[in-house]
Amino acid sequence: MPVPALTQVTEPIFIEPTTGQRYSPEASPYEGVEWVWNNANFWVCMQQPEPHSDARAHPANVSWELSDATKWEAVFEDKARWEGREW
Repeated sequence: MPVPALTQVTEPIFIEPTTGQRYSPEASPYEGVEWVWNNANFWVCMQQPEPHSDARAHPANVSWELSDATKWEAVFEDKARWEGREW
């Protein structure tokens, strides 16, 4: 899913890989979002529709601000954070 902050896309969209069909989060045929990825990282969606729920929030209700650690958990550390550090 292209995310505006990371690309030249102006709004979030889903691209169904088997058909190439594009969907807005509001029109998405998906019932929830568990994770997203790109060439730099993999993020786990921490947003739940209800407290203590195992379900994931519907795409229309998800915040796509991947830098918000309360909403998304990055799996890989930011390489820039470690540059210059001596081990």
